[in-house]
Formats: sequence, C-alpha cells, structure tokens
Amino acid sequence: MVHLRPHVTRTPSGLMAWVLFCLSLCLCLGQPMSALAATAPLTMGINALWIPGDAPTLKERFKKARALGITEVRLDWEWRQAEPARGQYQWDKLDTLVRTASEEGISLLPIVHYAPPWALVKARK
Repeated sequence: MVHLRPHVTRTPSGLMAWVLFCLSLCLCLGQPMSALAATAPLTMGINALWIPGDAPTLKERFKKARALGITEVRLDWEWRQAEPARGQYQWDKLDTLVRTASEEGISLLPIVHYAPPWALVKARK
C-alpha cells in the first residue's frame, strides 16, 4: 500500500513538535502570534439589498445591524440608479445610503452591478 500523506505522529511528543514548528514558523515570518491577533480585529458583516430606501428607513436598518454587532454591510450598488440614461448621473440615492451608513458606524462594501437598460447588449437568437 502506498501512502500519499506523510506519517503524522499522534503521540504527545509529536504534537509538541508540531506546535513548536508552527510557533517557529510564525516567529520566522516576523510576526509573533499576539501581533497578528492585535492587527486583525474580528468584524462581522452581512450581505444585503437595502435600496431603494429613504434616509429614515436606511437609518433604522443600519441601527438594527449595529445592535447585532454588525460593522460592515456588503450590498448591491445599482448602476441603473446612478446612471439611468447614458451620461446622466443621479447620485442622490447612493449619497443618502453612504451618508446614513457612515452616521451609524457601518462600513459599506459595494458590489457594482444591475446595469441600466441602455447599457445592456441585445441578445441575438
């Protein structure tokens, strides 16, 4: 029988050797484990579709998210709302969204999509 994995020692001394190897590797990389933990705080986020929405509605949604410990919201950034006609921009809805999120301590991670009809390619059959 051919083993494709190296043999792993399951004794306490083998485990200790593995732990020491991992710690050595972390130190060799120049960052002790405590420094790595200190530089990467735990954050929680959600994925949502929250527009359209007026400022009071958005404020309520962001307050609820913060009450749950959410600090980041990944959401749809609708191109069709920002540029409904080629070259004609309407930032009011997205400005309201960004301002309200910021006021409530939420960082946004936008995904730009949902093209306006003028930007879509007509399918040919």
